[in-house]
Amino acid sequence: MYIRLSLFDRFKASAWAVLAPVFPYVRDALLRLGIIRHNIRQNFLIGYLAPGRSVQGLIEHLKTHHGFCDHRIAWVDSDEIIGLRKLANFHFQYHLRVFMDREIRVHFEYTPESRPFDHLAEACFEDRREEFLRFLEDWIVVAFGKEKDPQSS
Repeated sequence: MYIRLSLFDRFKASAWAVLAPVFPYVRDALLRLGIIRHNIRQNFLIGYLAPGRSVQGLIEHLKTHHGFCDHRIAWVDSDEIIGLRKLANFHFQYHLRVFMDREIRVHFEYTPESRPFDHLAEACFEDRREEFLRFLEDWIVVAFGKEKDPQSS
């Protein structure tokens, strides 16, 4: 779906094109200095990487067949191996994380480029479980229910 961007949205997109390459370094420095803290896993556990499947294979599947890409403008959750995103449009994205214990967590949210403060505040932070299950196909063993990790925010 094509959305025509306002002049302000085009400005934000241009600014993030410049900021995105340095964002991970700034984020990591602020974390190391203790200025910000983030040592949790976010909500919405969807399941675990299926036996016999590799993280690299899942990454290739999501990138090749569903348009996911690396997500550099993001927190890195505890024990996270990779964070990927798929843009729904300039304003919204699907965000998927894979962890060292093969756990997969997902959510749908504002893009940081479109609404950085709402993104940080998790103003729109949705499960969208069925949509993610279509992306993940047989790559996961589904976690039943919509359990919330007690360590999650």
